[in-house]
Amino acid sequence: MNKEKEKRFLEILFISILVLFFLQLISDFIETIYSFCLLTTGLNETVTAVLLLLTPLLLIFFGRRVSPFFILLFAELTIGLRVAEIMAGSQYKMVLSGLGVGCFMLFFPSFLNNVKKSENNVKGLSIGVGAILAVLFLIFLKSIHSSLDVTTSSDLYWAGLVLSAIAAVIAPVIILSGLPITQYSTSRQSIFIKNPGAPSVFLPAWGIISVLTMLYAVFGSPTVIARWSGGNYTLIIVIQLIITTLFGIYLLVTSKSGAGIGVPGLFICNIVFVALLTVFIYRLQIPFPEAPADYPIYADSIDLFDQILLFVVIIFYPILFINLAVFSQQMIQTDSSVLRFGVGFFFAAFFMLIIIFAHIFTTVYDYIPVIGPFFRDKFWLVHLVLGIGILFPMLWLKANNIKDRNIDFSQRDKVLLSSLMIGVSAVTLIGMQLNRSNPDHKLSENSLKVMTFNIQQGYDEHGNKNYLGQIELIKQLDPDIIGLQETDSVRIAGGNSDIIRYYAEKLNMYAYNGPTPVTGTFGIALLSKSPILNPQTFFMYSQGEQTATIRAQIERGETRFNVYVTHLGNDGDLVQQQAILETAKPDKNVILMGDFNFRPDTIQYQKTIEQLTDSWLKKWPSGTDDKGVNPESANYGRIDHIFISNELQIKDSRFILSDQSDHPALITELQL
Repeated sequence: MNKEKEKRFLEILFISILVLFFLQLISDFIETIYSFCLLTTGLNETVTAVLLLLTPLLLIFFGRRVSPFFILLFAELTIGLRVAEIMAGSQYKMVLSGLGVGCFMLFFPSFLNNVKKSENNVKGLSIGVGAILAVLFLIFLKSIHSSLDVTTSSDLYWAGLVLSAIAAVIAPVIILSGLPITQYSTSRQSIFIKNPGAPSVFLPAWGIISVLTMLYAVFGSPTVIARWSGGNYTLIIVIQLIITTLFGIYLLVTSKSGAGIGVPGLFICNIVFVALLTVFIYRLQIPFPEAPADYPIYADSIDLFDQILLFVVIIFYPILFINLAVFSQQMIQTDSSVLRFGVGFFFAAFFMLIIIFAHIFTTVYDYIPVIGPFFRDKFWLVHLVLGIGILFPMLWLKANNIKDRNIDFSQRDKVLLSSLMIGVSAVTLIGMQLNRSNPDHKLSENSLKVMTFNIQQGYDEHGNKNYLGQIELIKQLDPDIIGLQETDSVRIAGGNSDIIRYYAEKLNMYAYNGPTPVTGTFGIALLSKSPILNPQTFFMYSQGEQTATIRAQIERGETRFNVYVTHLGNDGDLVQQQAILETAKPDKNVILMGDFNFRPDTIQYQKTIEQLTDSWLKKWPSGTDDKGVNPESANYGRIDHIFISNELQIKDSRFILSDQSDHPALITELQL
């Protein structure tokens, strides 16, 4: 075995870790920027930090080629900044993750540009296989920790440090040696493009960034499409792991660029994939009518056709790894200056920024002036445009870019990489099962504790990520039923974290997540120590941000409670509250809780207490409890309420004023 073969495994491992770090860094970067905007409920100066994505433009100062020393520096800085971000507090995370993203965006184009222009140094397949490993690593790191990256949100942060150490040690070996990855028998002149036009550089750069964006936004965490569709989370993970692993092994065994399907075949496969993904998302969206009389609208559960469509999308998604390999190989085979590479990646990164903003605007459109309303109900369109960012560059693909060639992977490399893929997948499934909640609580026979809490998407009053602090507060209060608001889950603005899955598994409770992310609504959720029966989500009329309500039943002893959880729009729109009251009117033993955005001096409140009882005032008619707590001193006044049927009796009711969120928690204990 020659030295080149001995290093191929190391090169693929190195690429996989760098791609993994980019996906982690961009996720944390966008999440922290959003968290600072969340405090002001609008765009502010922190948004300018996204310009760090545009660092490839700096490559115009490096002449025709970037020296291996600088490429190594960019790689080591990416690795080091990932380590620093893991260890840093929330206030530094945005800067460190942003700089890490910027360094990767300098490293990757200069790395592709500096590959020796000989037939023994084409690395497209290496990058594709490395990306497969990166996604498997990312699924593992998220799935074993309820969708949160275990390296940044638990005591297992050392796992990230180990990966960083491995990459840091391998980097000089890979970059300074000019390591070839494949050996081809074709003639050199048939492979490389001399004096290429701008499309031959700019378009594959666009394709590469579009693929990485798709992996970041959709397929890097199986909980994304699970929450989009309401599909079986465990089954989705199993299918995605199997498909990804088998595809990776197939590429290793066949060792063929483009998986042997040719340019027309690759283009057709991508058209099918983009069309399937767009149709899948479009069918999950709810066409909200403009007339108030057409509401409430109930969300349907996923039907058989959509379930089939979901799994067909997962089966087709590995085409992204072929795309990444082919686009990378196309750039490697282009005899162009790093200046052109930098400009190409600059425009590609700008496209990525547009997609990120558009994705976020589908939720916060009501807070974005002028252009915001356009993005309402356009979740499907954002992903269609992203898919076009993959399809359009393929029009410039040449047959030589994916011409079948026998790649000389050693048997050892095939065994090692295949074993690594299988091992990561197996450990993921085992870890995921060990982390599942198994509610088994000793329930009181005399009382029922009900809690409502707006968790501000898991951030405390100061804008710090605070999942554990909020969970600890909930554990101290020990409620039987919890209604949560602002639980916006699996959105890139929140790092694609599934807040409710995490909270439910940490609290060992049953959970029902209300509206799906594709509807662009507030996140609301219901957690319970007892099974949640007949859960439904219905939507109310809204001129601004779309709102929804959860309706479910929970039994305690011989009593069945009808539980409602909601979060009304700004100022607590009267028509929205009337829709909820009309729906709850026939029910007995009603518990209606949430962030209503209206105070006791409003007509909405007066209409509500004509039908139900304000649990706080029923216990404390003066508005102040026996400990001197008056919730009117909270940030927004008393807008968080628990309303109950008049026949229900109250043992206690407490507002918990703290900095765990920007809202107080309200807990009411009912007499059984």
